[in-house]
Amino acid sequence: MKKVALEEELNFLRETLRENGYTPVSIDTDDMVSAAIITGRDENMMNIQDVEQAVPVIDARGMDERQIIQELDNRIS
Repeated sequence: MKKVALEEELNFLRETLRENGYTPVSIDTDDMVSAAIITGRDENMMNIQDVEQAVPVIDARGMDERQIIQELDNRIS
């Protein structure tokens, strides 16, 4: 399964991610992940996220669970 990092506010997505073949982990993990899903609240003034790995970052603002999974599938397939 592909690991996906989640911000704490998005923990409600954990089961949906598992059901779709992903392994959810904390955004603070040192593990290698395939993507990160964020709330968008941690973006700084220059629109740059504090992500330390070169992976797709999905901003979940305004998206429902289905849209998030679809975006994840599109970005890391």
